[in-house]
Amino acid sequence: MVEGFVPAGDEQWDMAWDWLYQLAELCLLQLWEDVKEYDATDQIKFSKYCKIHDVLHDLAIHISRENKCAFSVEEASTCTIGASGWSRILLAKKDINVDNIFDSQLAYIRTFSLSQNREITSLPSNLFTHVRGLRILDLSYTSISTLPESAEKNTLLKVLDLRGTEIKQVPECVRHLKSLLFLAMPNRCKYLPPWIGELKCLQHLECEGVHRMPKTISKLASLRKLQSGILHLSIEEDEFIRLEDLANMTQLQELELTLNHEMQLKMVEEGILSQLLKMRQLFIRNCVDDEMGRTKLPRFSEKMRAMENLESLRLIKFEVPRWICDLWNLRELELCNCDCSDCPELQTMPNLVRLKLSGNDRCIELPKALGKSGEFPYLYSLSIQFFEEQEEVRPRMKQSDANAGREDGA
Repeated sequence: MVEGFVPAGDEQWDMAWDWLYQLAELCLLQLWEDVKEYDATDQIKFSKYCKIHDVLHDLAIHISRENKCAFSVEEASTCTIGASGWSRILLAKKDINVDNIFDSQLAYIRTFSLSQNREITSLPSNLFTHVRGLRILDLSYTSISTLPESAEKNTLLKVLDLRGTEIKQVPECVRHLKSLLFLAMPNRCKYLPPWIGELKCLQHLECEGVHRMPKTISKLASLRKLQSGILHLSIEEDEFIRLEDLANMTQLQELELTLNHEMQLKMVEEGILSQLLKMRQLFIRNCVDDEMGRTKLPRFSEKMRAMENLESLRLIKFEVPRWICDLWNLRELELCNCDCSDCPELQTMPNLVRLKLSGNDRCIELPKALGKSGEFPYLYSLSIQFFEEQEEVRPRMKQSDANAGREDGA
């Protein structure tokens, strides 16, 4: 999208995914999902990746060189002055010394990547002084601990990737990058400055080390993906974001949050999050102490049916409603310590591919209808654990899907 291959517009994200799937259908890309586990919570997270065949990769590099893209230090150092020079310099995983490339003319560079070069510990202070048109800067998994102040001159920059670096806080120069669409910080960054709300164009914010967001984050009306640590919300009128502030960010598509106060539970039961109509992945953890006097788990509001685009839902300590099967697009469902005894026939959900059910001393019954009738059309991952009263469950799959599972080593 940043390079202009996908036209700008409200539906550009959906269009980008459609094109990616088309490339996969033509066997030019292969899509798959990698499984990662949270060490602290024993929860599973699925991340999407893609890969390309070596032959197609070499062909892409050959064509890209014809379109002003450099893939080596030697090529980058031959950059000529003026618009006829390189427009993209991609030096990922080259084990390079940055001093070798900064004598080149970078004024017309649009994309610059030094990703996965751990030998790079710092950048020259004047690196970005004369760069006028940089759109993408990828410094991920280098060993830099700060950005030079000259980076603030890149007012057209749209992508800044600092994942895996040694940077501990958002550099002050980022405040001046008003065109940023994508900002990714390393896990060692535990704090976001209040001025983050000034980056009005931001659509993707990745900061997995941050658990409490400044209140100003709610000013990011275009934000689609907020990838943080499990988000802890405030109940006070202080500098941190509250649940009601979060509910106004109507463009959000991915969200993980923790509820730690009775007031927050009540708002969720009343359906405050139902305004997030574009939500695709939602994880809500109920951490309110059982000693608060509740005799039953909070109910997932019926208003949440409005989330028609929801693909992944993870709930911890909720009463699961019968209407959950109306979420036709749901692919991943995880119910942990939830009261799902009255849950309907989950096996009728047409697109469900992953199902995880976990119980505890309060939640001892599986859904009564589980495995009794119907079949899971596409399910290939089923996990049932920690139920004290557990009958034999025999989920039924279509024979063609079962054979496919055996071929895949499932």
